Amino acid sequence: MVDIISAKEAFNESKYRKRADEILTAIVMKIKGACEQGHFKVTINIDSRTEEGAIDLVINDLKEKGYEAVFKKDTAAACEHYWDYIDVNWNLS
Repeated sequence: MVDIISAKEAFNESKYRKRADEILTAIVMKIKGACEQGHFKVTINIDSRTEEGAIDLVINDLKEKGYEAVFKKDTAAACEHYWDYIDVNWNLS
């Protein structure tokens, strides 16, 4: 039997993968720096206009690799442009 992804998964990959990979690249750089410092957690700022599909891909990719990843929406919309966050944790103890 051939393993095929769902139409929704294919749509998300086509539409959101480039932005998700940009975010993942930034997260990887922060994780490397944190590891060198002996830390087990990083927080990365995400432009609040980032589409939910890209964020879902990032969270899913991180969880597949064993990270705990939590998206946090900034509710302090006092200005026109603000940031959301992804907390990434790899403390396995």
